[in-house]
Amino acid sequence: MNIHKQAQDLKEELITLRRDFHMNPEVGFDTFRTQIEVQKYLNSLGVEILPSKIGVIGRIQVDGAEEYFAMRADMDALPIHEENIVPYRSTTDGAMHACGHDGHTAMLMGAVKILTEKKDQLKKSVLFIFQPAEEGPNLGGARIMLKDLKELGLLDKISSIVAFHLSTRIPTATIAYHPGTTMSSTDEFTIRFRGTGGHSSEPHHSTDTISCAAHFITLMESQLSRTIDPLESAVFSVGMVNGGTAKNIIAPLCTVEGTIRCLNEDIRQRIRLELDQVLDAVKALRGCEVELDFLSGLPVLSNNSDLLHSIVQLVHRDMTHLTVYEQPKGQLGAEDFAFFAREVPAAFVWIGAMNEEKGFIHGAHTPLFDFDENALPIGTELFVRLALES
Repeated sequence: MNIHKQAQDLKEELITLRRDFHMNPEVGFDTFRTQIEVQKYLNSLGVEILPSKIGVIGRIQVDGAEEYFAMRADMDALPIHEENIVPYRSTTDGAMHACGHDGHTAMLMGAVKILTEKKDQLKKSVLFIFQPAEEGPNLGGARIMLKDLKELGLLDKISSIVAFHLSTRIPTATIAYHPGTTMSSTDEFTIRFRGTGGHSSEPHHSTDTISCAAHFITLMESQLSRTIDPLESAVFSVGMVNGGTAKNIIAPLCTVEGTIRCLNEDIRQRIRLELDQVLDAVKALRGCEVELDFLSGLPVLSNNSDLLHSIVQLVHRDMTHLTVYEQPKGQLGAEDFAFFAREVPAAFVWIGAMNEEKGFIHGAHTPLFDFDENALPIGTELFVRLALES
């Protein structure tokens, strides 16, 4: 049967799956119900489920095939209270699927169903990776599932891996991509400036930690504007500054917290070095003590050029009902799929799900996020075609 027709015939089932997940969102690593539902679905199709510490790993084994093609879908929701008034609204206060992961899971489940019927057409074995905690906490679930794959002896056998992400910034029936670096690294810092404190009328007898923090922020911003190529993307953002207890007291402690995002690993390392240098300068100039907690977060996500090219060519050839759009630049959002892409040739592609007439225009991570469900069979079809093509 025609792959396009098979995917379209699954549309109502995909919508049902997606809405069930949407009504029962689970945050972080606590995706237990979602995992059970995925396992039940795979079991009903006779798909082998491999052992893993988190998430679900399904496998279709092809006799004689030494390599694997892998597909990943994230399953977790966000700690956001939903404001949409829809029949499938979240039933959990303070949690909702505000980033489309419910759709990603449903799309991959649909691909599993079609590929079990087309097993004899596969050239490689296939892995289906359903991952929790893409949104965190900590560094997310991808790195843990990578360890699972390595312990299973499968990581070195994966020839390529793909992941899709629904987007309400791109019209439905559009596939969007960016060659090379497509998502940023993200690092986090907490800095504590410590001093003696004192009376506001006698600043010369104190070490003003709020002033130290202010100098650090302005120096860091100035330093990056003069040492980083203006055509490169590098963002230093302070999200929290906390210090002081009264108007007339010079604070003995001020804490600064923020993030750094880059699209270039070399620049990322340079900024880390310059952060230390600026802190040393503030310490020497103002006499404060400095404590730095630095969390090296997600790496830069880079698309493999050969794999991405093959995907684009496949869409142009076999999915002519879609528009293919090359994004002019990467994004400073981060994705823990980057851990997979660092180990295996990988491609991360956007599936358009914006529909202005239906009101699907709100951005991800907002209480009104929702997407055009006509995008679901598109993602399923692309998953299936790539598995058969690989």
